[in-house]
Amino acid sequence: MTTVYTRRAFEDLYKELFQQVTQRDWIIAASLAAECNSYINNAFGAGYRDVANACLQRLDDLVNPVGTSEYRQTGGYGGLWKLPEMKAFIAKHLEYVPEQAVDLAEGISAANAKVMVEGLVRRGVMDRTGIDDDGDSDPSLTAKYTIDLVHLLLDQHHDQAAVSLIDGLVNAERIETSDFFVDENFARALTRLDGRGLDTNVLLQGWQDPLLYVCSVSRKCGYGHIPAKIKDVQKIAEMGAPQLAKYMLRHGSYCAEPMDLCALEASIGEPFTREDILMIGSHRDGNVAISAIWLGSALKYWLNHQEMAWPFAHDYNEGGRFRLARSPSACHTIDDIPEEAASQGLIIKSVFDAHGFDSKAEYDRMLVEVLKLYYQGHEADELQPCYDGLVRALPKNLVLSAAGHQVREKEFGADLGL
Repeated sequence: MTTVYTRRAFEDLYKELFQQVTQRDWIIAASLAAECNSYINNAFGAGYRDVANACLQRLDDLVNPVGTSEYRQTGGYGGLWKLPEMKAFIAKHLEYVPEQAVDLAEGISAANAKVMVEGLVRRGVMDRTGIDDDGDSDPSLTAKYTIDLVHLLLDQHHDQAAVSLIDGLVNAERIETSDFFVDENFARALTRLDGRGLDTNVLLQGWQDPLLYVCSVSRKCGYGHIPAKIKDVQKIAEMGAPQLAKYMLRHGSYCAEPMDLCALEASIGEPFTREDILMIGSHRDGNVAISAIWLGSALKYWLNHQEMAWPFAHDYNEGGRFRLARSPSACHTIDDIPEEAASQGLIIKSVFDAHGFDSKAEYDRMLVEVLKLYYQGHEADELQPCYDGLVRALPKNLVLSAAGHQVREKEFGADLGL
């Protein structure tokens, strides 16, 4: 005979469970909780999805009852939900969502962490942030509390449970419609797995492709998501997900701080291409200070990889009409160029002095070559302002040698008093 699953039948079970909980008879309550969960699972299996979801919501009232009328009428049942025994009971026996699990941190133990995470993965590792507007649409999903719970599990050294929760999140259905990003908080969770006796190489290799998919889906990130720190991106590469790390570097705003691209290359295991460097640097957004920092990072890498073309597009066919694509500079008016060029000249000198050339002659030769490429990123009427700035930071003879004939003729004329 086919069983018919109804909300009323579950309500009878729930009321009995609720009575045993309020009487603090944990043994009988545990048995009834198992019956409730079994009823819900069977309802799902039999296709009674609406009934099962309603029953889950009813259990949520027991996990977090503050909004219920019974709770308000009884003053919270004498502080029942503040008891460690109640928190432990909920964590072990009831279905709930990540936000509720975070609130029950005190109840998580080695005995129930695995069961708790298995329940979350079975039900869905992300919290719902909205209610369906109609029968065909799905509620919004948030991973915020899921990642908070991962950190909480790691804090309490429930490492395998944390791994299971991350795996459930990475492979969750509809993840591309959620607010989950490989941001600072999640990247830090990944790097915290290191040094805990886990095979992180296997783990991150398994997560790399689904995380790359999440990263590639076009979604609004919002202000709540901060890009991962460079050190964490590098660590992710070393732990087994180098292509994920490279993607994060290419699409994140990392050029605003000094980057050791050579060290990052070693961690990723393959050299950056010129297109990689251009992509990373494209996030400067016309900022003068950031452009100076990025010039130092890119120049240092290029001096160690001269087989690669100059890491700034400086031809209309390569970079189009946008200055940021053609030049290390960010200034948009001629009057501002000398000051920026002087600042960038100091950056160039600093990188050259630290590089360790074989001889002064080689130093001078390469500096002239770099300055020629620097000039090429500017229009004809900008060359003199570039020279006026660069000469304040670098040897005049080398700056002049790299300049075009118009600049040289003007400077020679000035020297002759013409």
